[in-house]
Amino acid sequence: MVRHYLLNDPRPDLCDDHESWEDLLYCAWRTTGDGPDGLAVPLYVLREGGARLFERGPGLVLRPGDELDEADYQFVRENYLMPHSRRLHAFLGRRQSHDLISDDDLVLPAAKPCPKPEPKLRQGVLL
Repeated sequence: MVRHYLLNDPRPDLCDDHESWEDLLYCAWRTTGDGPDGLAVPLYVLREGGARLFERGPGLVLRPGDELDEADYQFVRENYLMPHSRRLHAFLGRRQSHDLISDDDLVLPAAKPCPKPEPKLRQGVLL
């Protein structure tokens, strides 16, 4: 059974990276599935906690959000993301695992109100 909710950004209120999250969740689900060993569920959980994607250099960088403490983020990162580090870095356009770790000097942009997104159709599946 496919968990279609995993294909939708659980935080559309965080506009700046909403489309990037929709793409990332779709890529994770499409390539690793929605099972316990895949990327879709841990990425979805991180996003629920406010995780953000930022443009940095040639790709995107994943950072924990304000609603997830650093210890929880590191636990998910080490146990669920790092086993898929090559694939995740390919999705993000990054080549080094340290790009997934939080930077103290990174300023998170304030979330802007988002317009209600139109329903999307991806490969015959209404999202």
